[in-house]
Amino acid sequence: MVIAFAGVQLVRHRWAKVLWAMYPPTIFFVIVVTGNHFWFDAAMGALVATTATAAAFQLARLRPTAWAWATEYE
Repeated sequence: MVIAFAGVQLVRHRWAKVLWAMYPPTIFFVIVVTGNHFWFDAAMGALVATTATAAAFQLARLRPTAWAWATEYE
């Protein structure tokens, strides 16, 4: 999910955004259908990834402007 979120944010074309957005559900489907994990494992992995992403965004607010991902500093 974290990789897909970054992919959606980085690409410019709509079709590429759709492909990146389809990555997590596709992986979820594959790991459940092949029996490698149960749906609960995939759901908890999604929860961990979402929590980590939210925490990273909150921590990014605490960084100085010079460290931010910006092309121009104010």
